[in-house]
Parts: sequence; C-alpha cells; structure tokens
Amino acid sequence: MSSVNEAVQPLLDQILQIIKEGKSFCLIGHQNPDADVIGGELALASLICRLGPGKKVEIYNNGMVPRYLGFLPGYSQVHNVQKVAGHFDVLISLECSGADRMGNILDLKTQVSKIVNLDHHLSNSQFGHVNFVDAKASSIAELIFKIIDRSGLKLNREEALSLYVGMVTDTGCFRYGNTTPETHLIAAKLVETGISVGDVSERVYMSRTEGGMKLFTYAFTHIQMELDNKA
Repeated sequence: MSSVNEAVQPLLDQILQIIKEGKSFCLIGHQNPDADVIGGELALASLICRLGPGKKVEIYNNGMVPRYLGFLPGYSQVHNVQKVAGHFDVLISLECSGADRMGNILDLKTQVSKIVNLDHHLSNSQFGHVNFVDAKASSIAELIFKIIDRSGLKLNREEALSLYVGMVTDTGCFRYGNTTPETHLIAAKLVETGISVGDVSERVYMSRTEGGMKLFTYAFTHIQMELDNKA
C-alpha cells in the first residue's frame, strides 16, 4: 500500500521532475538544525544522487550539527556555514518559513534558479516555486518519505535510518499530538528495511557525554518550584 495520498501526487511529481532536471543542489534547514532536519537532508541527498548521474549535492546549515547524530550515514557531508558561495540549480529548504529562518546564509533571488520548500508548519510563507507544506505531517521525515515513495525507487536502509531518527525525535518517541496513524504506518515501513529500533533509542536518548551528564545533574539539583508547587 502506498503512503502517498492521491491529492498530493501531482505535487510530488513536480518536485521529482525538478530533481531529475537539476544538476546542482543546495539543501538548507533552519538555524541550529535538529535531528529531523539533518535526517531529512541526508535522506534527500541520497535520493537526489540515485535519481540521476552527475548530480552535485551540498548540505549547509547555520548552526552546529548535533554530535549525537554522528552515527547517521553521510553525517560528515553536513556543513555549518555563515554564508553559502556559488549558484545552484535547485535549493531545497527544510522546515524554513523564509531566508531568515535559514540564517540568511544564501540569497534566494541571486543564488538559486528554483526553490523547493518543504515544511510541516502552518506559519510557512510559501516562498518556494514549489511548496510542499503539510501541517498534518509529524515531521520533515514524513514528507521526504513520501517523495521517495513516489519516486519509484526502493527506500534503502541508510535513508530509512535517517528518516526514522527524524520522525522519532520530532514526535517525542511517538508521544506528541502530531503522531497520526499515517506516522505509525510510515515508521513501520522504515523499520522493515532492517534498521534497529533499539540501537536508535540507545544512541539518541541513552548516550550522554560527561559534560552532558554534569549539566543534567546540575539542572535537576537546582530545580525551583513555582505556583504553589504546580510548576
């Protein structure tokens, strides 16, 4: 069963056509990127390269990549920059309402020919030439899964791992209100590729640096209660 709603198919086809025609790509997420952005960028970069030979894909963000995501395939391809140089056929923006949300590291008018705007927040300004904005989606990972699913290519394990990490973190391990039946269906398809749910959980939630443990301890030993101990 496909996870792509028929009403969205023309939009996904439009995005895939842009990817197939483009030669140079720039992927940018919001400032201080989280696991959903990083996972989405890595999975999308993989798809772009599989859709045609000779494609150049650069991943830039304004902000450090979280160290705990170092186990994701392609982690070293994600760059923290203050400004992006050069011109690209296609910019794919992940979870950004506009250039300011990217940290203004790239000029949308002069440095890119086409903009594909991916987001799952209603506040998005629809600034792209193509806008795939779905406030009902739990995460960027869900949107990118649908693009891969529509492409006709078989989702590989590396892409599934990146998307699963993005989905798990943006839903709070499927605890938040943005978790839908479709979210669980997509998660099942990701797990079917052979990724280890236990390993993801350990790396994302149960591994801390010494500094992180000390900060965690300090925070809990300095708790202050307010509003008659209700907060």
